[in-house]
Amino acid sequence: MTLEEIQILAGYPNVLVGAHSHFHDVVLTRKHPRKIKPVSQWKLERIRNRAILSREDLSIRSRLAFQGFDLRDGALVQRSEAAWEDYIKYDTELCLKWFELNLGFTPQMYCFPFNEYSDKFIALLKSFGFKQFYGARPRKTREIYGRIDIDALLNQDAG
Repeated sequence: MTLEEIQILAGYPNVLVGAHSHFHDVVLTRKHPRKIKPVSQWKLERIRNRAILSREDLSIRSRLAFQGFDLRDGALVQRSEAAWEDYIKYDTELCLKWFELNLGFTPQMYCFPFNEYSDKFIALLKSFGFKQFYGARPRKTREIYGRIDIDALLNQDAG
């Protein structure tokens, strides 16, 4: 969506706009290898060392949701927990600044990039004032809501 489209939607009283990160960045990891699938073109463009991508023990995950790895000088280097937390804080601060500058408010809802999250990620987001969380596959908890399908809402209105 364009900024203008988001501004128009945010002006409606029955529409709430939430955050979805600032960078929406990716990380390579062996720790959570359940999502091994072909790598999309935009991800290939972000990762220059193609030999690493061809390894079957790797997957691409959200840099925000998991501590994961950084790619440095053609090698995978595990991030420290402190570096991971700093990245979440940095990304979230930029996201909130964007909202304030472009929409004039601070969001309280957050939809997880790549639908991935962790308890630590949620705790850090809460420290920034987020109160509602959305994911495509919510855990059995009241804390994370299932993602809202706009097409289903439109079909519901038509029926």
